[in-house]
Amino acid sequence: MGHERFTPERPPTRHRPVDEVCRRLLATGRVDGVHVYANVLTVDLRKGFTSEGLREIVETLHVYYGPGVVPPTDEEILALGPTG
Repeated sequence: MGHERFTPERPPTRHRPVDEVCRRLLATGRVDGVHVYANVLTVDLRKGFTSEGLREIVETLHVYYGPGVVPPTDEEILALGPTG
């Protein structure tokens, strides 16, 4: 784990969660760069843009159940059997 910096010219190339969140932030066109260290993201906004909507990109990266979706019960999960 160390410092990482991503820009539109030097985007993430791996397939880790941190790479995906950086790809999504850069894809907005409102971000000049993202610096990552451990669980801290520092986002450099492109001049003339606001951070509106960027927080949701980070917060929803690993959300599996949204409003109105009921997660399965323990019994339903156990009924599926072993997943190997």
